[in-house]
Amino acid sequence: MRFNLRSFVFFVISVNILCSCGDGKPEEGAVVSDSTSSKDPHIDSNDLRVFTLPAPLQVATLLRIEGVDYNERILIPSKKANAIYASNYLRALNLGMYTIDLGYATVYDQHQMALNYVKIMESLVQDLGISSGISGQTVRRFENNIRKPDSLYHIILESYSQANEYFQTNKREELGMYILSGSYIEGLYIALNYNEIPASKVLRNLIGQQKLFLENIIELLQYTEEKPETVDLLVKLMSIKEEFNAINVLYDDSGKGKIAVKCSVDRHQLTSLLKKVVEVRSKIINS
Repeated sequence: MRFNLRSFVFFVISVNILCSCGDGKPEEGAVVSDSTSSKDPHIDSNDLRVFTLPAPLQVATLLRIEGVDYNERILIPSKKANAIYASNYLRALNLGMYTIDLGYATVYDQHQMALNYVKIMESLVQDLGISSGISGQTVRRFENNIRKPDSLYHIILESYSQANEYFQTNKREELGMYILSGSYIEGLYIALNYNEIPASKVLRNLIGQQKLFLENIIELLQYTEEKPETVDLLVKLMSIKEEFNAINVLYDDSGKGKIAVKCSVDRHQLTSLLKKVVEVRSKIINS
């Protein structure tokens, strides 16, 4: 029976780094996902599944916590703002990518760069016809709070939540999944661009968590209507999944909506994964 995405709640996870060990708790550096369950026990007569999915500020926040330097060169250049995309599929993927770049610039206090991305996203939102997404009012709020990080985080997360609600209400779930997939690809790309990963348990486990996210996104996409664009996206994501297969990730599911992630990965595996992500990302932003 087809999974009803209109009844599905996109769970935006908050990520905490637990610095204690022993007593059955995750080891230091384990990344823990917190999810919330719906009160409705069934979706289209199937048991409710809770899918953990990436939050827009997750990667940037963990990188900064770990003391990783800001690197503007890995972001999509602002000159891409004038790019003409051939379809809503590509507009949605790129909008998702810009969401992550916006979060990255915001977390690292790059005010002008963040504002540039907000304006780019406003244009894409208008092209996609997403009336509940980023609007002129959102841009003005961003400008007025440009030096107030907490307010900017709230604006980003609020807009993200409003967009998810819009997709469900207006039966445009596929578009929402494309944006989510673009966000995922860009977040993974940014996370992989740092040499500090093998030496940091937190960053290793962050990469491991991306494997879990990818599996969930692929499964959700398989429940959507089989359109040529969706098939194309699945092919892209499956090629990344093939690289992840070589990376060992352990999941400790507490059964209470918390999943601790521990990852073992070496430099060769990271290089191979990054190469594939770069290939997929380039096809999207240069189409």
